[in-house]
Amino acid sequence: MDRREFIEKVGMMSIAGIAAGSIISSIGCKAPASLYTKSAFEGNRVKVIKTDFPANTSYIVVQHPTNEYPIYIHREGNDYLALHMECTHKGCGLKAEATQLTCPCHGSIFDTNGQVTEGPAKKPLVRYNTSADATSIFVEIL
Repeated sequence: MDRREFIEKVGMMSIAGIAAGSIISSIGCKAPASLYTKSAFEGNRVKVIKTDFPANTSYIVVQHPTNEYPIYIHREGNDYLALHMECTHKGCGLKAEATQLTCPCHGSIFDTNGQVTEGPAKKPLVRYNTSADATSIFVEIL
């Protein structure tokens, strides 16, 4: 291999690496920071102040206290359901939406109850117990 051929190959590999990095960072494996709602950790639970849950949305995303993947909290009326945002197929981070959670890695789709609606995942998402009082939502992390 001569010098010119070497420079061309290294240049093409560099461009391919930059393009791959851009694609991976655009789909990401974690929820964007803008989706996160403020929360506090109290022992084995996450606490969210109800007024921090926007009135015009049916879900929020909060940081998990001990895991890299966040928690999706879905609201229906006065009921709250919390799901771990890690795909049960290969462990990728999920994209949160109002009506579903999607896996950008392999295409699995979960409904807002954590049930698989489209594979390849076969198992439902990990679900956390929730409770609420007049001012707060609590997610039990055991």
